[in-house]
Amino acid sequence: MGPVLDLALRRYLVMAKSANSRTDPGFLSLLMCQNHFSMDSVKSAKWSQMRDPKIDVTTKIKRFFSFLSLTPFEKDLIEAVEQNLSAEQRKIFRDQLSRLNRLGFCLEPNPENPNHYGYTEFYWKRFGKSILDFPAVFPGKRTDKKWAIVKTRCGANEIIATFTMVRGGFFSIEYRSPTQLFYPDGPYEIASVEILL
Repeated sequence: MGPVLDLALRRYLVMAKSANSRTDPGFLSLLMCQNHFSMDSVKSAKWSQMRDPKIDVTTKIKRFFSFLSLTPFEKDLIEAVEQNLSAEQRKIFRDQLSRLNRLGFCLEPNPENPNHYGYTEFYWKRFGKSILDFPAVFPGKRTDKKWAIVKTRCGANEIIATFTMVRGGFFSIEYRSPTQLFYPDGPYEIASVEILL
């Protein structure tokens, strides 16, 4: 199989898995993953500095199989939000992050749909089943809602990352951009963080 065809096939499989993860969270649970994300592993960042979005090969492979492995961009977004939470909110957020072990994502543009957006969805799975009720949840309405917005700049492009929750638990990051660039294609900086809790 040629390199171009091989790349196209791999991209199709990633998109297919990501699409199915939105309608059937159990679709991606063929294997169990014991990896947990720890905020302690994320390096501190000065948001005035330009950040490098390059994704290493190991992360790409893990994400291909839907294992939880964050990109540099996702890590920066999560840390930016965490730094703007209260002590109690930060404790809840860290507890939820420590339980997540699977993900689904779509970062491909769709020029035919002007309302299209990219996303990274996070799951806590055990024995192939998604667990929706976290022991520690954010107070308030237990429905889908936005709870944080991070604006980033990458050259002339702006990416707005919206954090959403389901039943008081962190669920996804949605990426919106006028150019449908959902992952920085070069150095970027975090312009602002808004917490809506």
